[in-house]
Amino acid sequence: MTWEDIIHLCSDMQNLRDKIKQERKIKPARLLCPKCGKYTLSTPLNISPRSLLFMLKKENVITEDYFKELDRDWKKYRKTHNLDAYGYALDKNDKKQICCAR
Repeated sequence: MTWEDIIHLCSDMQNLRDKIKQERKIKPARLLCPKCGKYTLSTPLNISPRSLLFMLKKENVITEDYFKELDRDWKKYRKTHNLDAYGYALDKNDKKQICCAR
C-alpha cells in the first residue's frame, strides 16, 4: 500500500465517521473561546496517516518495530513532498482562525 493509498484510506475513514455521526444525529462538542467568551461548535480532527499507524499498532495488526519503520517512512515522505500531518500540501498562507478572529 502506498502513502497515497493510505492518505485516501484516512479520508474515507473520515467520511464514514462523519456519515455515522450525521445518521445518529451526534452533535459536535461545544467549546468556549478563551478570547471572546463565545461558545462555538467544535470540528472533529481529521484522521491522519500517523493516527492510522497508531491504531494498527494498538490492535496488534503491526508490530512495534514495523510501526517505528513506517512512522520514520511517513515523516520522510511528508518532508519530501511538503505535506501536513494529514497528507495535504502545506499552504504557508493558511492560518488557523479562532472564532472571534482577534
